[in-house]
Amino acid sequence: LQALSDDLCLETSELKTPEADEILLRLLGTLRRQGKFPTSTELLELAKSESSSLFGVWSPENVGRRMKAYGVRTVATGARSAFQTDLQLLSEIQELYGIALGLPVLELELFP
Repeated sequence: LQALSDDLCLETSELKTPEADEILLRLLGTLRRQGKFPTSTELLELAKSESSSLFGVWSPENVGRRMKAYGVRTVATGARSAFQTDLQLLSEIQELYGIALGLPVLELELFP
């Protein structure tokens, strides 16, 4: 029963994750692993270079809204508002939504 439940959750999460979200999250994961804190505009430019047909009419605000849906938010530092998301959150998103972000699998400790 648990295996069936896990399979259904995985299938459901895969169906719910749009291609654009996967691309944005993967790019964000790559940048964060490099120690970079991209803005919505920078993330959008990278996404457009990867898939101009998919992101052609997107704005930085669209990127911010999509990332916010996953709990990924920007932090304002001076005149710049950047994604300062930690890799732990991106790893959790990777596991929860079944998206290959290239991050290590989290080892959850139930009883520290």
